[in-house]
Amino acid sequence: MSVFSSLIDQSQVVEILKDAAQAAHNSNDLSQVMTSTWLFTGPPGSGRSNAAIAFAAALVCKEGGCSKCNNCLSTILGTHADVEFIYTQGVSIKIDEVRELITRASWAPSVANYRVVVIEDADRLESEPLAFHERVRQEYLNLAHLDPERFLVVDASLAIEQIHQVIIERVGAIKTLKRNLK
Repeated sequence: MSVFSSLIDQSQVVEILKDAAQAAHNSNDLSQVMTSTWLFTGPPGSGRSNAAIAFAAALVCKEGGCSKCNNCLSTILGTHADVEFIYTQGVSIKIDEVRELITRASWAPSVANYRVVVIEDADRLESEPLAFHERVRQEYLNLAHLDPERFLVVDASLAIEQIHQVIIERVGAIKTLKRNLK
């Protein structure tokens, strides 16, 4: 059993995420499998949030997502010191929340090898003016580019086609396949 066990009927997604987590843990892996920023898309109920949480756990787990160690369990419970969860409270993510997130994302990891930020419903940035939306995503990408030891994991509910092309070119994109009705 692994942290990816909750992703039912998502074998292709699981394989991509497992390969990326393995590459992240292997400093000799020179492949392009792992990128510093990930975008998870899919309809409500498709498992995109579960995939983002499982991936975060796999990144901080020494075994790549065993689901039994303290790193995995505390990530899944939302209490891991190096995994930050951002949940939007209102209709949009406010500028002060974004500034604080960017500051916290720049902190060095304290327990694990990586600092992971999971943004729930990141598409709520879309309700802000387009210039704000582009600046925020650019800041995330800049942070990830400057220090690839930190990974920003973004869970967005938008269709991938609605994301600006520059963003798509610089992130690992995961599209959950279908709504999970089980």
